[in-house]
Amino acid sequence: MAFDIRLLDQQTLPQFMDLQRAIHDPPWSAAFLERYVAWRYFGRRDWQLALLFVRGRCVAMIDVQRRHYFVNGRAMPIRETSEWFCLEAYRPLGLGVRLLQSLMSDEEPILSVRGTAANQELLPRLRWRELTSVHAYAAMLNWRHRCFELKQRLLTRSRAPNLQVVRGDPDVPACTELIEDMACHADLVPQVLSWEPEWMRSAPTEIGQFLWLSFYRDETLQGVLVARIYAGGDYRRGQIVQMYARDHAAATYVAMTKSCLRILRQEGVVRVRVRASAAPVQAAMQVCGFALEEQQPAYWWCNDDTDLATTAHLMFLRGDDYIRPFLPGQT
Repeated sequence: MAFDIRLLDQQTLPQFMDLQRAIHDPPWSAAFLERYVAWRYFGRRDWQLALLFVRGRCVAMIDVQRRHYFVNGRAMPIRETSEWFCLEAYRPLGLGVRLLQSLMSDEEPILSVRGTAANQELLPRLRWRELTSVHAYAAMLNWRHRCFELKQRLLTRSRAPNLQVVRGDPDVPACTELIEDMACHADLVPQVLSWEPEWMRSAPTEIGQFLWLSFYRDETLQGVLVARIYAGGDYRRGQIVQMYARDHAAATYVAMTKSCLRILRQEGVVRVRVRASAAPVQAAMQVCGFALEEQQPAYWWCNDDTDLATTAHLMFLRGDDYIRPFLPGQT
């Protein structure tokens, strides 16, 4: 079957909107879909959305966000993938695979976290290498969790780091310096992009509210955390999207997480989700009362012999499903 691959731009936008309307069930309103696409895609920088067309109809898509990572101590660009989708009628033709393969021909490495069961089965067959396992955690901020926290406070003898938390947009240059120090303890660490705080602040109301928390000791930035609060079903939900700690130590992540949970509880959040591949973050989640729900593989594609990272610090990717809205009637 003849097809062509093009990028999302103003010329391909009408066909892409038709694809979006076919994807969402229940359907989104035209007004919200327009606002969502303007923010979700055109509001970012250094991105591309590859589209596959058959006889002028857009039938498949894959989103790519370019981000610099520290890989074994050196900065390099990596493409984060998300929203790999093909209309069901065209999947037996392998068109979604052809779209992914068009990205694989480029030189820059590609990172994929999570995805559907079919995607996770397919990537190894395309010679993607499994990088690490990302653990998915959840906690209910109810009376049981408060009792757990009280018990932990009474039983633990170690004192958490004394950190001052500041709520608001982070100091991005200071974040970059912090992450560079952190890269001494982990061999794959994503950087904070300079435009992200403003982009998150401009999100449509339906997406929710993003919180940036900066943690200081003696006026030196020791950690950064970004979380999201949104409406889901009958209650407010939260996600810890990303955390960075200069010393990459479990005790620091525990202190940061507990501070974040206090704020989320004050905001009326009932359930919080986290993903973590790094052992110190996983240990912190257990200390903070999170339950392990599942393990999700992260896959890596690279055309050269770049060494694979073995102590990756991965959580939610920015283009991942954590930014999907929960509209009325959805859970």
